[in-house]
Amino acid sequence: MQKQEAMSAFLKAVFNWTMENTTDYGSDPPPIDQDKMQWLRTAWESFVVDGATLLRRALTMLEKGSEEDQVLVLNHLTELVEDIDNANVLKHLRGWAIIFNLAENSPSVDVRQAAIRSLTAVLHNNERGIRDGLDEGLIQVLERLLTNASTADTHKQLIGLLSTLTQSPLFVLEYVKLCSQNSSNLIAVCKQLDPSSPRLAHLLNTLKERMALEPPSEYKTLILEWLAEES
Repeated sequence: MQKQEAMSAFLKAVFNWTMENTTDYGSDPPPIDQDKMQWLRTAWESFVVDGATLLRRALTMLEKGSEEDQVLVLNHLTELVEDIDNANVLKHLRGWAIIFNLAENSPSVDVRQAAIRSLTAVLHNNERGIRDGLDEGLIQVLERLLTNASTADTHKQLIGLLSTLTQSPLFVLEYVKLCSQNSSNLIAVCKQLDPSSPRLAHLLNTLKERMALEPPSEYKTLILEWLAEES
């Protein structure tokens, strides 16, 4: 985010310097239209914005927009949070609850699917994002999503989310701790959703390769047990 702000300041400085120092107008320079200059500066400043500002605007639109708008915004948000710096301001902006609510309660299948994809993007290879999600109730939301997944509408997106979460030691250990009375094998849950899923096949291969290199840990023990149960 600091890099984006620095770049914004740099680009505005370049803009101002260029406008003030360009003299190659042929003969006499034309008079400067101050109103046009102000309009250009305002337009430039609205164009060059940081990730947190974009996220704040996106979250506002998610709360107030139509279902069509929500899908569009969620798709853009998914791209935006691929930058971990952007993903990690979601908690500060109170964005978790907004996305959780859409993933669980939107009457639109398209919105629910897009919201789950956004969650997956926030959490992917992002242990701080995992920690923030846990603080905001991620496990409880996941349990409700799985309980309510009575149709195939969101199975593909849920497998993507579970695949990301299964590769996080922090999430797996917390999940097993809270779900000790139930079947907590996330690989088995993926298989129940869609045993022929390409994403599931990729997850299995990834975990097998990773466990061959992973040092001994409680996480490794759990994953090896899960893999053995599903072999």
